[in-house]
Amino acid sequence: MSTSTTGRTHPTDTEERARAILGDAETDWAVRTADAVCAELEDSARLDETIPVTIVSRDATRSALLTVLMCIRRDTDVTALPDEALGEIRSAVRRGHKLDGLLRIVVLVHSAMVDKLFDRLSREVPPDRLVSEARTMSERMSRFVDLLVRDFPTLYEREQEEWHDRQAVLRRTVVDHVVEHGSFPDGAQSLGLVPSRHYAAALVEGGTPLPPTFATAVERSCGARSHLMVERATSTEIVLAFNSSPTNVAEMVRQSAAQTLPQGIVGLGVTGRGVDGLRNALVAAREALRVGRLHERAGVWAYDDVSMTASLTSDPVATALFLRHTLDGLTGDDAKTVALRETLGSYLRHGRSRVAAGRELHVVPNTVAYRVHQAEALLINSSLDTPALRVALDLVHELPSLLRNT
Repeated sequence: MSTSTTGRTHPTDTEERARAILGDAETDWAVRTADAVCAELEDSARLDETIPVTIVSRDATRSALLTVLMCIRRDTDVTALPDEALGEIRSAVRRGHKLDGLLRIVVLVHSAMVDKLFDRLSREVPPDRLVSEARTMSERMSRFVDLLVRDFPTLYEREQEEWHDRQAVLRRTVVDHVVEHGSFPDGAQSLGLVPSRHYAAALVEGGTPLPPTFATAVERSCGARSHLMVERATSTEIVLAFNSSPTNVAEMVRQSAAQTLPQGIVGLGVTGRGVDGLRNALVAAREALRVGRLHERAGVWAYDDVSMTASLTSDPVATALFLRHTLDGLTGDDAKTVALRETLGSYLRHGRSRVAAGRELHVVPNTVAYRVHQAEALLINSSLDTPALRVALDLVHELPSLLRNT
């Protein structure tokens, strides 16, 4: 039914019960027959791409045949699926097998086992009892498959939901541990997080849950080995794992966002190797997303481009104090004050060149000089020689929303 280990050191519970009811010889025949069915299907799967798996569960197949044989021996109907079949459903979900493919394997296994049983009946049962024995065997087999097909989708969906929830918790727990403690906790390796790999991280806001197509597109475009999605309350983290140091991640993420998430805000972290690289990638992605929120518009905000802004705005209270004190006298939001503030900022960015500032602002140099004189007169705690003044002006030029919070 799905990929599993074929070798066992202990008999299953169903096999132990069968030995008490069927005896060793009959149980051994059933085990050999089930194993033969599995081997034949595996050989067929290697030649037929439409068969969804290449290894069929020995335990589940043995338990199915033994359950039917025990019901025939006791002349009872099949009323419940064996634990091994239920366990195989859980395993199938965790391995990512599709429901339709699993149901096809059920049908193939059933058909093969019916052939084996009919072959044995024809050799060992007297002709006058053959029809009756064959009918009983067919009824028991059909009842087992009916139960399996009836319950399989519900059990599969329930297990899929529970597995998704458990995996979601595990992903969040592992990623948070990496950020808080700088080490890989238990469970990290099962998620593909190991010290030898290189990592990048992105934090996405604007689609909850995030469309899987975005993460897949990013993985493919960046050439990543794999990706891991961690769902948060209002955002989703994407961890990209690489076999070697990646290049052009920012450009590839921008292209993917433009195609599949045009309204999203994406914070892109730095890249690095091992647990320290992953930690830095995650922290930087969170900071980049925070800056993106401050910009109040969609786009990809790479930490390499906004690291200074991220540092200056990491503490909202401290940032507000810095702006209120440094720009005191020029913090208004009226058109005149905004024009004075923008002109002074441009003037300082261009090395106090009235011509360059005028070219940027599309005004004549005399207007620049007039506005700079007015702005300087309004400043209470700063002068044009105050080092922090240009930083404050550049910050509010990039993020006008900061002044609304002061």
